[in-house]
Amino acid sequence: MHFASRYAYVTNNGQGNISQYTVGIDGALAVMPNTVPAGSGPWSIITLRE
Repeated sequence: MHFASRYAYVTNNGQGNISQYTVGIDGALAVMPNTVPAGSGPWSIITLRE
């Protein structure tokens, strides 16, 4: 989960993309409509503060 906002990201190793979710105040996840291409076999993700 991204530490500065209400988003969670999950790598999909077999599909080569990243799923995106919004995190509700109650902690419930809601799928965002688009995945992000991530190349061949993404294994992990890092989020950085801007």
